[in-house]
Amino acid sequence: MDQWDAAEASYAAALDADNGISPMPCAQLLFEWGVSAMRRGDLDRVEAIFVQLDAIFPAHVPGRGHRAEVALARGHLDLAETLVRPLLEIADDPEYRAIYAEILAARGDDKAACEAARAAAAYEQLLTRRPEAYADHAAAFFIGVGNRPQRARDLALANWKLRDTPRSRSLLARAMGKAEQSSIAKECAA
Repeated sequence: MDQWDAAEASYAAALDADNGISPMPCAQLLFEWGVSAMRRGDLDRVEAIFVQLDAIFPAHVPGRGHRAEVALARGHLDLAETLVRPLLEIADDPEYRAIYAEILAARGDDKAACEAARAAAAYEQLLTRRPEAYADHAAAFFIGVGNRPQRARDLALANWKLRDTPRSRSLLARAMGKAEQSSIAKECAA
């Protein structure tokens, strides 16, 4: 709703109100807070929140995955790899394999294509079972390191039809732009 200051105050108040002994509610709150900061593009805030999350619940897999995304976005490839590599063995979410493929691609490593293909296969499996749940993440993957712009466009369109939100519209615009660029490139190469 673009009420970032109010959201920050609400997250902080909720965190202060948590006086339980379990780290789970606090961890989930920090995770959601970090995701909110990611959506507004405040990488410094995201990092600070996910460092807090890591301190109270180091085994929080999605938090580590998002923290790896932030490190990658900042060009801190060693930190990104350190954060995401253990997740490849313990989690079945293809997003972590996709992040790893992006890290390898950023380094110019030939293994990036193999990792991207593995992530693509995993996304396709998830899409077969629950397309509405994974269309957005899969579309973002295929726009980028997954390198299948037409597939990204189709998934982003399906996602937008399910949930017409600013985020889905932005994803659709990016996917359509990438698909158009790909079509033009193919025409020029022919």
